Amino acid sequence: MVPSKTGTEHVLKSWTVQELNGLLRRGVTFRAKCPRTKGLAIENKPRGCVWEWQRRVAGTARTIRLGQYPAMGIADARAKAAEMNEDLAAGIDVYVKYGAGVAKIDPAKPVRGRMTCAQAWEVHLARSTNKESTKRDKWGFWKKHWQPAIGDRLVTEIKYDDLMDVVEDLRDEGKDGAADTGIRYVKKFFAWAEANPRLTGLSETPARKLRPEAVTKRTRFFTDQEICWFWSAVGELTPVWRDFFLTLLLTGQRRSEIRLLAREEVEDRHLNIGPERMKNNLRHLLPPGPMAWRLISERMARHNSRFVFQSPISIDEDAPIGGVSKAMAKLRGLMAEQAEEAGAVIERWTIHDLRRTFRTGAANIRGKDERRVLEKDHIERVMSHKIGGVEAHYDHSDYFPDKRFVLTTWENRLREIVGKEAFELY
Repeated sequence: MVPSKTGTEHVLKSWTVQELNGLLRRGVTFRAKCPRTKGLAIENKPRGCVWEWQRRVAGTARTIRLGQYPAMGIADARAKAAEMNEDLAAGIDVYVKYGAGVAKIDPAKPVRGRMTCAQAWEVHLARSTNKESTKRDKWGFWKKHWQPAIGDRLVTEIKYDDLMDVVEDLRDEGKDGAADTGIRYVKKFFAWAEANPRLTGLSETPARKLRPEAVTKRTRFFTDQEICWFWSAVGELTPVWRDFFLTLLLTGQRRSEIRLLAREEVEDRHLNIGPERMKNNLRHLLPPGPMAWRLISERMARHNSRFVFQSPISIDEDAPIGGVSKAMAKLRGLMAEQAEEAGAVIERWTIHDLRRTFRTGAANIRGKDERRVLEKDHIERVMSHKIGGVEAHYDHSDYFPDKRFVLTTWENRLREIVGKEAFELY
């Protein structure tokens, strides 16, 4: 691996696809300005390679993100930047028109009353009376969990749902202790930001309702009737949220594995999720059943975003859906209404209970002889659970046909539960 080069403006020489791809394969971190198109730059960071347009608009330095490479190629980026330059020359406020800009703020010199979360966090810790060892622990936690999600955004832009997405992702990965630690840290941080409005611009903390939860082992899964209510209720959500929740139930995968599913992870009729995104740190190969594969394929055909489940509201075209807790609240409410009409009360459920519903439901599928149709180990492999013992040491098969049989059989079982007509609505 080539040592990273941060801030290098002369890394790209010929500005060809071959040269750019070569740098990405070698892991070079760089920033380069296009010599042909004014304002256009490309930056490769650990989170991805991004095109940006940077010029002064109405006297203020502006940075507008154009898209992610390679989804947006060199020619397309140059054409987009040229179009923006023409608008700028014509007196049009491109910052407003293109709607993806953020004010250029020197991270070393935060603007009073207008700070990013990363800037505010640095000041917060610098003024903290914590021991140095505690500060180091907080820095480490921030960089790993909070910085990627909210670090580059203004303190005043953060909502409760943004924080809950991080917390629930941690819980979904089984990291309840880390989730509670994160809640404690972020509540103190935003309480400090609220107490210093002239510095941060924050008038009300978005973390007020965050509460640590007692860690208990859950056993909740949907009954057949609850599956029917769920199937009906998701149809009243926006299409991307409908497809997201359906895919979770159809595949039994973790929330973060589907929410952050990237285009490059979707290969020839299967998903290929790298070890860095998996709880067990092992690559996960998953051949979805027919309906799940159709939902994923149709999602990808609707846009050019890197993420399969693209945010319908973010100004960033490469952002995944966010605000899961808000969508969950709406879905729970819709299901509760159906239960009430049936004279029943539905127990509160979490998004991870969909995974448990898949596991339990798949294991309970029986043949005419009352024996299990699906082997336990194959269900575990679909869920990316480790198979222990000597078998794990010697057996390295991908079990593709067996995984596909599990997921196809589960889809057929769901069709039986909700009915053919309801199943084919989506």
